[in-house]
Amino acid sequence: MATELFRRTGRAIDAAGGKLIKPIGDAGLFVFPEKNPDRIVDALREMKRDCDRWLAEMGYPDSMVVRARLGPVARGQVGAPGDERFDIYGLAVNRAASMRGRKFTLGAELVSCLKPSTRRDLDEFSDDEFIAAD
Repeated sequence: MATELFRRTGRAIDAAGGKLIKPIGDAGLFVFPEKNPDRIVDALREMKRDCDRWLAEMGYPDSMVVRARLGPVARGQVGAPGDERFDIYGLAVNRAASMRGRKFTLGAELVSCLKPSTRRDLDEFSDDEFIAAD
């Protein structure tokens, strides 16, 4: 099931110009260049719709959670000598991981860069999080 999940998410992320940094259990950390946030958000919405349909067909009792933020990250090889791996880290990564919204949640800094048409269905959830209506 995880293999199929990452196949589906990877296809959507790649098509939008993103890159999988690492799987984290049944979750994943992805990055995108910030040059076209509307394209990224649209791709994430479509990825969620596709995966939610597939999960429902599989009889899975929940849906995919998407959390996205905009911000600078540090990047590079980290790990024990001889076992270094490319990774990203920093405040934007930490804040994305600690977002409270469920389902489809975007940080305010990302929402502020979106066209009005892309902001459709987004409601303010907290001071710096917006969620999509189901």
